[in-house]
Amino acid sequence: MSEIAKIDRNVAMGPGPDLRGIRFTSVLDAPLSLHGLISAFPLRRIPEAVAAKASDSVASLNQSAAGGRVRFVTDSSRVVLRARMHPKFTFPHMTFLGTSCFDAYIRDGGKYRYCGNFMCDPGGPELFEREIRFECAMEREIMIDLPLYDGVDEMYVGIEDNARLLPAPGYSLPVPVVYYGSSITQGGCASRPGMAYEAIISRRFDCDYINLGWAGSALGEAAVARYIAGLEMSVFVLDYDHNAPDAAHLAATHEEFFLTVRRSNPDLPVI
Repeated sequence: MSEIAKIDRNVAMGPGPDLRGIRFTSVLDAPLSLHGLISAFPLRRIPEAVAAKASDSVASLNQSAAGGRVRFVTDSSRVVLRARMHPKFTFPHMTFLGTSCFDAYIRDGGKYRYCGNFMCDPGGPELFEREIRFECAMEREIMIDLPLYDGVDEMYVGIEDNARLLPAPGYSLPVPVVYYGSSITQGGCASRPGMAYEAIISRRFDCDYINLGWAGSALGEAAVARYIAGLEMSVFVLDYDHNAPDAAHLAATHEEFFLTVRRSNPDLPVI
């Protein structure tokens, strides 16, 4: 990377942003709104006790921030992201931007438009700071998608001292769609977080969602089924078939997983 960066400056990481005149707000604090994750550092998708009951691999992948989003409104001409990451995953068949970085969208007139990314350094420190600059200071509704595989131990959004920070309007469909499934559900191998299929559906229909995809590790565990059964959902997508080691395992777990959710949610649409 260092050699190609000497040839093409577009691939160089460059220095971090100038933080003079920037104030930071935790993603756990209003007026920022955090979606798809439990509102506590380190960010997790399900309680650690539930993940531990499922399996060691689910407990490990529970660190992944797949499906996490932060939404807010600001008139700042700069948005700085500060995050502490652990671990950093690198796959031969998936972009580092997808596994480990953040992308951002602006919603304007009901439509979401990609506006850039916050790229961390694969070999850099756990704490990183990157920014997106806009052409002018004007009010924008912004959504930041979190990494599909990396863990986020801390996260803060920075704006200019003289700028306003306001809550984003709620989703048109605020009761989340809950997805349970394999690496396909988690986001493998999307080019960036906003290209995971649940994120695309969310932008298309302006609906909240929770991503409970566990790469190679969603096996229809009873502990996870019971947890999902207690969630408030608008739709439940059950799609862990690819992780089943064989047909016998699927026959032994799939119907009971469905029935566990159905007993607590008799009118819930299930896909």
